[in-house]
Amino acid sequence: MKLQVTMEMIAQDAGVSRATVSRVFSHPDSVHRSTRNRVFESANKLGYVRNEAATRLARKSSDIVGLLLRETVNPAYAALHDTLLAETTKLGLLIATMSAGDYYHDRGEYARVSKLLTLRPAGMFIASGLIDPSELAPIAEQLPVIVLGRLLSNVQLAGTQLHNIAYDPVNDSKLVAQALYEAGHRKVILCQTTAECSATENLRALTMKRYINELGGHACVIDDQDLMNAPDRLFEAILDLSTRHGASAVMFTNDMRALRFMTIAKRRGVKIPDDIGVSGCDGIGQATELSGLLSVRLPIERVCQVATDYMQRFIRSEDAPSAPVQEVFAGTLIGGDTI
Repeated sequence: MKLQVTMEMIAQDAGVSRATVSRVFSHPDSVHRSTRNRVFESANKLGYVRNEAATRLARKSSDIVGLLLRETVNPAYAALHDTLLAETTKLGLLIATMSAGDYYHDRGEYARVSKLLTLRPAGMFIASGLIDPSELAPIAEQLPVIVLGRLLSNVQLAGTQLHNIAYDPVNDSKLVAQALYEAGHRKVILCQTTAECSATENLRALTMKRYINELGGHACVIDDQDLMNAPDRLFEAILDLSTRHGASAVMFTNDMRALRFMTIAKRRGVKIPDDIGVSGCDGIGQATELSGLLSVRLPIERVCQVATDYMQRFIRSEDAPSAPVQEVFAGTLIGGDTI
């Protein structure tokens, strides 16, 4: 049977101490290049295979970071997932992902967070607008937790160790509302998602309504969530409101909802924007680009980069921040062919 190669054997072959060999494998940048290369050469020559599980236990740490993802169907969340994977891989971190999707009822998201914790992650990303921040606060006392995308209020952050790297739903919603108003749409229909279904979309809707009114326009609100979840019935309701109130455009709080409406409109022979204008708010995906949908392109790359940099610092530094970190990034207006 082949003898197992140990760090002591590598140290003897390379002419260094065992501690130096350990540092080369755990923190290679802390060791001079020539010494590092000599250790790697000895390890390769001797056929050393590192036991990652034992190494993590010895360090009492992990390079695994948990990610709770709202869903994978929405291109905005899919893009965030892929971008976060790319950013964490650059820094040597491993993402473990769980999603409740539409099965978020009965504390489905919290159950998945609890399951992720069994992996003993070094930190946690939360990319969902559903789970209550108060449920995350106790977890944040044990390991770094960064809420991604969703903007948390000062009240939600107060007294917690939660961190927040977010989009700017207020700015993004104002951009869409102003573009519609400047295009001549004074009366619009606003499809308002409830906070229980999406805190971010709800905030977008409230901001759109307020800003349209401030500009001198008027928003007819549809806030029946059952209706919102029935695309064909919603389509009929929107056309009815458009006819009765003279509304010339409909505003949605994400691109998926807007594109679903446009798909039905095409099937029914309703022309966009001639018969009715349409706007979204995500700006991600080929369908959005091809349709020229008026939307706001979320700064996903920047949010993921900043969040990953913070996570690495939190994990690999002994000094925890004295207060919650919060950074907010505004999106960019895109499209316009649909208004």
